[in-house]
Amino acid sequence: MEEFTDADMPLLYNLDQDPSEQFNLADKNVQKVNEMMNIVNLHIEKTKIKHSLIDSIAPAYQAIYNEYFNELNE
Repeated sequence: MEEFTDADMPLLYNLDQDPSEQFNLADKNVQKVNEMMNIVNLHIEKTKIKHSLIDSIAPAYQAIYNEYFNELNE
């Protein structure tokens, strides 16, 4: 599988005509790329990030682990 770099971005393909994604059309379709990037950025801005439960649980587990580890090393 080919790796892409930042220099390759953005990537835009016509999958009906180029299903193997050989021809990047981004440079020829700057307006379309900009429209799509605006949609993506708007979605990211509106997406609410929910805090993970692990953030609230982890300190308790860390305390128990520390206790256990200290007992093992005594």
